Amino acid sequence: MSRSTNPLDDHSEDQRKRLRRWTCGLALVESVAVLLAVYHGFEPPAVLVFLPLVVALPLAWVSVNLWTADTVHRKAPPPVMPRRRAVLGLAAAMVIAFAAVAWIFTAEVAAAQRPADAPAWAAQVQRLQDERLAKLDLIDHGRPGADEDPEVVRLQRQLDDEQKEYREAKRNELCEQDGTCGTGVRGEGREYHAKVAYRVQVEQRITELTAQLAAAKQLARGRVDQSTTAAQDARTKLTEIDGQLERLRGNPPRTRDRSSAVIEVSKDRPAAVILFWTAALVAFLLVDVLGLRLVAWHVYRNGAPTGLLDARIAQQAAIDARRESGAKPYPRDGGLT
Repeated sequence: MSRSTNPLDDHSEDQRKRLRRWTCGLALVESVAVLLAVYHGFEPPAVLVFLPLVVALPLAWVSVNLWTADTVHRKAPPPVMPRRRAVLGLAAAMVIAFAAVAWIFTAEVAAAQRPADAPAWAAQVQRLQDERLAKLDLIDHGRPGADEDPEVVRLQRQLDDEQKEYREAKRNELCEQDGTCGTGVRGEGREYHAKVAYRVQVEQRITELTAQLAAAKQLARGRVDQSTTAAQDARTKLTEIDGQLERLRGNPPRTRDRSSAVIEVSKDRPAAVILFWTAALVAFLLVDVLGLRLVAWHVYRNGAPTGLLDARIAQQAAIDARRESGAKPYPRDGGLT
């Protein structure tokens, strides 16, 4: 495709391409700044929410800047920023400023997001959890049966030993009587009566231990019955505790949204918040609006010979005047005649 015969148009097309390249680069830089601020300032809830923004924002910003470049080029020189683009830049700057404040005051914002009744709610949940564990322990590790009660086991062991001793004492008594052991003299002498007395003592101890064992078993059965009742009560209470925990966990203290938390922080530290908000706003506007204007001025002021530039200004002024008067503008390749 041949180039235009009008050097003004050839140079103008080169300027338009350069302007579009510069604005695309500026759009990518601005998109990265916006994404970083949004990620750290607004804290998107999930990657699936943030990833579409990572793709869509640079594409949208590049498209807007390309439209701006074409709009500026049609009216240039001198470059004039479209009003809609300036408004868009200001809106983006306000969003960036808000996100920057939320990022800078992350600790204060996080504290403001926590509800005031969160500690009491957490303490109540912990108390119910501890009580639940205690009830489970009571259910799973209740008292043993009456025969396994420690006191019953101790007395039963003593009784078994005494009964064994009684059988031995009775055997010694009988063999002393018939002369097969002890003194070896048949009859009921002094040694025989001593062994009888010892056997009677053992028998008395057995009687006492038997009574103690019976009483201990009765007490143990009472404790087992109480434990069984307590376990049943614990199961009932456990159901109530589970219901309370379910209600508490299903209705936790509502966390304040991040925007409200930032506003709350601004009430506590108005000077610092206003300072950082204004600084972020101005910085982004300088990069966005003024940066775009500087790019346009750079392209149009440094890229053309003075004669061509002055002629282009005159040509555009004549075309604008003819449009205002209702006449047909000059063709692109005709120049001024």
